[in-house]
Amino acid sequence: MLIGAGADPKVCETSLNPSAIHRLGQRAKAMVEAAREEVRALVGAPKSAHVIFCSGATEANNHIFTLAARGARARASTGVGKQIVVTSFEHPAVLEPAQELARLGSSLAIIPVDTSGVLDQAAFEKALGTDTQIVSVMCANNETGLRFPVASLARTVKEKAPQAIFHTDAAQAIGKMPVNFAELGVDALSLSGHKFGAPAGIGALILAESVAAYPMIRGGTQESRLRGGTENVLGIVAIGVAAREARTSLTERIESMRSGAALVWQEISSGVPDALLRGSIDAGLPNTLSVTFPGCNADDLVVALDIAGVCVSAGAACSSGKPDPSHVLRAMGLTGAEARSTIRISLEPFMDRETVLRGADAIVKSVALMREQRCAHAV
Repeated sequence: MLIGAGADPKVCETSLNPSAIHRLGQRAKAMVEAAREEVRALVGAPKSAHVIFCSGATEANNHIFTLAARGARARASTGVGKQIVVTSFEHPAVLEPAQELARLGSSLAIIPVDTSGVLDQAAFEKALGTDTQIVSVMCANNETGLRFPVASLARTVKEKAPQAIFHTDAAQAIGKMPVNFAELGVDALSLSGHKFGAPAGIGALILAESVAAYPMIRGGTQESRLRGGTENVLGIVAIGVAAREARTSLTERIESMRSGAALVWQEISSGVPDALLRGSIDAGLPNTLSVTFPGCNADDLVVALDIAGVCVSAGAACSSGKPDPSHVLRAMGLTGAEARSTIRISLEPFMDRETVLRGADAIVKSVALMREQRCAHAV
C-alpha cells in the first residue's frame, strides 16, 4: 500500500514491515532494534547473545526443546544427547515438550521438590551425565512464587554435563526479581512481555552465542533468519517500553509488591487463622501468594471473589472440563483436596494500601461466607 505524503508516520511506523527499504520501513526497523536493546538490558544479556522476538514464553520454551532435539539427532552417531532433565515444578510449556521428546525416544528425568518446594539437589546432580541434552529449571514458579537457585544449578550442569543446553523459563520472574542472563550462566532464557507490562502475544527467547541456533519459523529473513514472518512491530515496541520501565523501577516495584503481599497475608492470617501459606513472602516472588483455605473449593472462591470485584486464580487447572489438582501443588505433597482448596493471589506493582486492604477483606469475608453456607447445608 502506498502511504500518502499526508499520512501520520507515527501511526504508520508500527504497522509497516521493518524489512521494507523505504523510509517508514526503516523507521519501524529502528524501533524494533531499539526494543531489542531494551530487552537485552533488562535481562543482562551480552551483545553476543541472540534476542529473538516471538509470541511469548510458551513458544520460546517449545523452541528450545526442538533445538535441543535437533542437536541430539546431530550427535546420534556418538550415542549421546538423549536425556532431558526438568523439575516437577515446571510450567506445562516446558513439561509437555519434554514429555513429547520422551515419547519420541529421549529419556526424561523429572526432579522432585520437597514439601517446601525445595529442589532435590542430590537427585538433580545424579540425573546429569554425558547423555544429557537439555536441562530446564524455571527461575520462579508461577503458582507459588517459589524461586530456584538457577545460577548454582547452572554451575553444576556445566561441571557434570557441559554439552547440555541449560535453559530457564523466566516468564514469572522478570520484573519481580533481578534476572541477569550472564550472571545466571544459562544458555537460554524465555520471557513473556505481559508478565511485566507489555500486551499479551509478545515475548522473547534469549540464546547464548555458544548455542547452535536454527529457525523457529522458516520462510523469511526476519530475526536474523531465526523466526520468519513480518514482525509484530506494535508488540515489540510495547515490550521495549515495558522492559525499560521494569528495569529502571525494579527496586521500587519489588518493595511495593512485597509490602502489599505482606499486608494481604497479615489480614488473611488474622481473619482466617487456619489458612496455610504455600511458599515464603520473604524468599519467594514479591507479588505472589499461594494460600490454602481448608474446606473451601478454590473454583467457588474464585467466582465469589470475582463477584466482589477481586480477581484471583485457582491453584487447580481444568482438563476436558474436569478439575485436576495443580501438578505444582501435588509435587509439594498436597493432597487433591488441599490443592483444590488453594488460590493464587497476585499483586500488581504500586497498588495503594486501600486497594490491597479491600482485596484482602473480600477474601476473608468470602471464605467466612462459604464456610457458613457449607455448615447450613450440612444441618
